Amino acid sequence: AEAEALWAALVAPAPEPPKEPRPAGDKPWLKAQAGYIGGTYSFFHRSVQQGGYFYDDQVTVGFGEQPAGTAGVALNARAWLPMFEYVGFDAGYRNSRWKIQMPEGFDEPVPDGVNNIHAKVLGRYYHDVNDVRLSGGASIGFQANDLLYFWMNRATEEGQNDVINYDQLWTFGMTYGFEGQVEVADVSIRAGYELGVTDYSAIFSDKLDTEVSYAFIENAFVYGSFVRAHRSTKAYYEGDYVGDLEDVNLMFGLGVGFQY
Repeated sequence: AEAEALWAALVAPAPEPPKEPRPAGDKPWLKAQAGYIGGTYSFFHRSVQQGGYFYDDQVTVGFGEQPAGTAGVALNARAWLPMFEYVGFDAGYRNSRWKIQMPEGFDEPVPDGVNNIHAKVLGRYYHDVNDVRLSGGASIGFQANDLLYFWMNRATEEGQNDVINYDQLWTFGMTYGFEGQVEVADVSIRAGYELGVTDYSAIFSDKLDTEVSYAFIENAFVYGSFVRAHRSTKAYYEGDYVGDLEDVNLMFGLGVGFQY
């Protein structure tokens, strides 16, 4: 009997060591992601000069009328410095496509892609409670984005007709924001609000964004997001105030990412 017990002990699998909980501070310091964004777009265009540079008639999509549908892509990367976890950076690109049918001048709908490029420095303070991390912080950065507008090539000779054209008004400037985040095990929830001032205060923008991500394996995650981006600006041509532009983009996103 003693021999059988000894043999059983020798051939029995070794017990697995107890799984230690992940250290409280062991959170991803780098996240890179790509995804699809879709939603609605509202657009407002108004000239303040009859017969001036801007298209004379008001153009409204949404803002009490039916908004346009959108589809596009969003790319983003965020990192916290491993040697100093209170400072990081965030950079990304977003393109949301839509079309507008003008009442005159164009046989086909006019296509437009709403572009946004940003890069910002992040600062935060965080507090760990077991496997839960609560953090809050602020950001300062730079953004570049474009707005569709319609302008007129006015006839200079009798018998000619005015020609309607369209182009992109690019704006550049600073952004200022704050955000909060909760990280619990493999789930992360983040929400933020941001203000933008560009072209020497000629444009004002604000953005609300939320994101929920889930790491289904150690270095990969899926995410869902919602963004409300609003912009409003006065437009100038050769120093003259020629019109107003405003838009609101509501975007829902789904995508995948890598984290480390």
